Amino acid sequence: MEHKKIIKTNQNPNHRLFYTKVFPASKKWWHQLTRNTNQRKPTLINISESSRNVWQILFFVMAIKLSSANPFPISDSSVPNVDFSYISPSSLTLPNQTLWLGFLPAMLLGGGGKRSAGALTTAIEDVNQRKEFVRNGIKLGFCYYDAKGNSLAALKAMTELYMKGVSAFIGPEGTCNYEAALATAWNIPLISYKCSEEVQMKQNHLLTFARTQPSTSKVSESIIALLQHYQWFQFVIVVGSRPIWQETADALTKLAAKNNFTVRDVVHFDEPYISGGGVRKIVMETYENTHIYIFLGDHHALTEFVRTLKSMGLTDSGDYVTIGVNDQPDDPTKRIKYFIFEPFETKESLTMNEIKAFQSVLIMAPRGPSNPNWDSFLERTRQNLGREPFHVPSLPFKKNPISIHAAYLYDAIQVYSRAILESFLEGRNISDGKLITSKIRSRSFESIQGYSVYIDEDGDAKGNYTVLSLQKDVSKPFHMFLDQVGSFEMTSKESGTPKYRPLRDIWWVKGKKPTGEPECGFDGIKCIAKIDWLVVVVCSVVTTLVFMIGILAVRHYSYEKKLERLLWKINFKDIVFLTSPDDVMELPNKSSLKKSMTRWSFLQPNTNSGATPSNAKPFYKGQQVSVKFIGKKSVELTRAMKRRMQLLKEMQHENINRFIGACVDPPNCCIVRQYCARNLGELLHNKDIRLDNMFISSLVADLIKGMLYIHDSDIICHGNLKPSNCLVDARWVLQITDFGVNTLGEVEECCLESMEDEKYYNRLLYTAPELLRSACRNLNGTQKGDSYSFALILYEIHTRHGPWESTNLPKCELIKQLQHHKVGQAPMRPNTQGLSMDENVVRCMEDCWRENPEERLEFRSIKFRLKLFVQDQKPNIYDHIMGLMEKHAENLEILVAQRTIELEEEKKRSENLLMRMLPRSVAESLKIGSPVIPEQYESVTIYFSDIAGFTSLSALSTPLQVVDLLNDLYTCFDSIIGDYSVYKVETIGDAYMVVSGLPERNGDMHAGEIASMSIHLLSAIKHFKIRHRPHERIKLRIGIHSGSCVAGVVGHRMPRYCLFGDTVNTASRMESTGVALKIHCSEKTFLLLQKLGGYHCKPRGHIDIKGKGQMYTYFLVGEDQRYRLRRLNECVKEPLNGITLTKSCSSSKLIRMLSEQNDANMDFLDDNDDVFFTYGQDADDSENLNLLPSLTKFTGRSVSSSSSSSQSGKPLIHYQLPSEH
Repeated sequence: MEHKKIIKTNQNPNHRLFYTKVFPASKKWWHQLTRNTNQRKPTLINISESSRNVWQILFFVMAIKLSSANPFPISDSSVPNVDFSYISPSSLTLPNQTLWLGFLPAMLLGGGGKRSAGALTTAIEDVNQRKEFVRNGIKLGFCYYDAKGNSLAALKAMTELYMKGVSAFIGPEGTCNYEAALATAWNIPLISYKCSEEVQMKQNHLLTFARTQPSTSKVSESIIALLQHYQWFQFVIVVGSRPIWQETADALTKLAAKNNFTVRDVVHFDEPYISGGGVRKIVMETYENTHIYIFLGDHHALTEFVRTLKSMGLTDSGDYVTIGVNDQPDDPTKRIKYFIFEPFETKESLTMNEIKAFQSVLIMAPRGPSNPNWDSFLERTRQNLGREPFHVPSLPFKKNPISIHAAYLYDAIQVYSRAILESFLEGRNISDGKLITSKIRSRSFESIQGYSVYIDEDGDAKGNYTVLSLQKDVSKPFHMFLDQVGSFEMTSKESGTPKYRPLRDIWWVKGKKPTGEPECGFDGIKCIAKIDWLVVVVCSVVTTLVFMIGILAVRHYSYEKKLERLLWKINFKDIVFLTSPDDVMELPNKSSLKKSMTRWSFLQPNTNSGATPSNAKPFYKGQQVSVKFIGKKSVELTRAMKRRMQLLKEMQHENINRFIGACVDPPNCCIVRQYCARNLGELLHNKDIRLDNMFISSLVADLIKGMLYIHDSDIICHGNLKPSNCLVDARWVLQITDFGVNTLGEVEECCLESMEDEKYYNRLLYTAPELLRSACRNLNGTQKGDSYSFALILYEIHTRHGPWESTNLPKCELIKQLQHHKVGQAPMRPNTQGLSMDENVVRCMEDCWRENPEERLEFRSIKFRLKLFVQDQKPNIYDHIMGLMEKHAENLEILVAQRTIELEEEKKRSENLLMRMLPRSVAESLKIGSPVIPEQYESVTIYFSDIAGFTSLSALSTPLQVVDLLNDLYTCFDSIIGDYSVYKVETIGDAYMVVSGLPERNGDMHAGEIASMSIHLLSAIKHFKIRHRPHERIKLRIGIHSGSCVAGVVGHRMPRYCLFGDTVNTASRMESTGVALKIHCSEKTFLLLQKLGGYHCKPRGHIDIKGKGQMYTYFLVGEDQRYRLRRLNECVKEPLNGITLTKSCSSSKLIRMLSEQNDANMDFLDDNDDVFFTYGQDADDSENLNLLPSLTKFTGRSVSSSSSSSQSGKPLIHYQLPSEH
């Protein structure tokens, strides 16, 4: 059991000394210590608490015995503004007590304390005046001991101060390793302000140590941040012999390895540096091994190092960079020191070459003070240095210099006082050194220098560095200077490597940042192809993300630009209103052709029996349109309005009435849509039109598909769905209209009672009750409101009368009853009893018009509920219509035989027209209801042409004149292309598209057919006259291209035979980049023409083709028709018995060519003779052509007429083709 003895001092009965019997000598040095301190109050020293271990006590006693003199050379009166009252660090801190700090400067022998110690008094004065300290009765004082920068003296002083009861140690200067261990053993904070020594013990052991002087070795973190910013991952370290630089180099090497940097070499030089001290040798040994130098050493050595690089020409290439580190704070007034060797050189002796040598140098130096009160702080420090206890004399002619360590000393007191105050306010023991130090570490504080400093988990303050670089003075062309170009900032957690923050551009050599290493690396390893799949994947993902973000940004920008272009806006002057029937008849023949191909005209309503048609029919760009005028004087074009109009413009669906545009120029504000001759309401109320289940299911299915498309779009809902807004076109396809523009429509009154117009109530008959009840009806509507309207339309489709006709109520009273529904009563709805319709359809209607909007079906549910009703009908509406036609024909045969004949003739015309619009094979497939499978064609030639200057010509012509012009031109073209093995695809405006090689393949002859046809068209266009401008000539621009494509039929209603593939685009590009009155062909077509022979081409050269890049193209200038005649001759199978042509040749085309080339007469043919040509061996495929008007002469070895005759008795003319010479 441990024996303890209590000794009470005569001055304070509460102070006790505990010690163990195993150390009897401790009593002696205790009494000796109390005798030496005479007037000082006794201290309570606890050496037997559990926190003291044996080795700490031994070390403590040994340190005391080493002391042979009085460590306190001052008296109470020598310390200004300080009450010397010593208390035990292990006792609880009470209010109004003084916390004593042990201050260990180096005052003698040129110690740094003569230039910094006054900051301690300044800091304590500031702390003691703080309200928080005064209010809580906390006061700081200090005992100072001149440790002379010696570790042994510092240990002695710490022992004596510990015996005196100090709460913390401030210092010592120059050494802190062993002192930190001793303070940790005593559990007393030790805050160093001037010690760059690397502590050897781990952070878990030195729990009471911290320092406010940034460790120079910590600059390695900022160096790594700078290298990371510029992506310099390999470097060489040039380090001086001073211990601080050696420690920094070691720290940098370790940190580089941790962050995957490569230190290619570490070279040393002696310090202090003497000119010519081996710098050139270092450069010669390392310059081939690096592009980046990290220079740790004296700035004179740095100057010679940089000049050496310049003299060797290494910096002129811009590949080399030197990063120099300075351990002294940056002073803008003394930056000239980096350029010269002081005191041997002066500023005036510098040459331009010596200054420009620093263009490849980045200098890292501790950031200088930026506190606006910095001068005041320095003055107070000087004053306190001259006072007790320091008594530093003032210099006679200048102010005493104050070192930067004065700021570190001031900061040490500030961080300690902050920790003391926080612990006191938390009610914790402020004598616990570990607690106090924990509140100092891993935190930032505001330095007296004017910026934030971070103390890491090891207790080391991290330096705040700035980066300097050579800059040009814009105002003085030949003046260059060092200026700040960057700084560092901590990360969010203020730990680890800081982040470099550039402040301005660096004046790099040759204007670009050095790469850090050659392209193939210093060893050439990088030129050996090695695939790092992880890097490839990461780069691919990053590139994809960047690409997607870029696409989104570009799309957003393009969309905004598109909104500003107002593509939907229509000039009202472009809308032509025709009132005379003669004007309507002058429209293009396409309109009449469209009417003639309508096979179901008997189903169309009789316009003469109904309402009187409008006198004025609007036309826009030659197309009849529907114009709805807006009852507003002006329309405000907000972004939302522009966006909605653009959405409507882009909506394309077969069951949506196409929005052409809108005119918003007052007073002619109107909406222009695709024209349809009738709406669903007119169709349902026309009793002459019979609608069976097939038509009803088709109309309902179209309505559902159209509403689904609207609900899935950004328009969201219709809002005004009713039969009059459901149009039916000539193909019996239902199209929904009048949606998305309700905000442009007429302004409706909010109160129903004030409206007495019958038309107003008619518009509300299909509106949902919840929308009628709102004070101001929502013009945009809701999706549930659309379901309600759909149910009423479905009811009307099946019953062929309005949903409210059976109520016999006035419209205004009906609307009021729908609006004011009483709770508990069944809502007013159409009567479904006795309806002859499917039960599922009835239940679907009732679920759609429920009173509660949330209980109504959505259109996807409606589609599912009516799926069986729609599927029960025939899938092909064409088959159904043909069936109706047959039934109707049978009835007409009984009544009127003539009507039957007319019907058959109409059917034949329709089929013939179908054959003219589509290839024979496609038309036959459509006739039998078989699907047309798209087919790949390996080699075809496509022809595109348009009229150069057509826009200008159209501007000078009326729309009808433009239509007449195109009709005359295409009639001429159509008459020419019949002589060639080609297929006319389509015409779009002034564009004309022809293809050869499909649908019937003809080998390589397609290129020749298109080329000959192009020459023929170009020849014909030169003689073409414009009716309304006879003195002007059409300038045709032709482009042809050969390649593969896919052909197929698109659409079920009004199908089109279309071509797809890059060949189509390239052919169009040939035309658009061509020259008027010339045939522009691609290289592929040119090669085929060369293969066929007989065509003359002229190279045009390389041109830029959109989407294709540079292409080498040609102009087709002529042909030798004998080659084409020879090719056609090869198609003949039996020349002696008569001509028999393969399906790849055209008989009319062949005879026309023969008639133009040969000299013999055919006098034996009279005007009534027909010429028959047989394709292959199939006699049913004969083609009867009256060729006498065109076949005026031809030559041959023999020409004779056959004795055989046709069914009409006319002779079959046979001839033999001429043989090749």
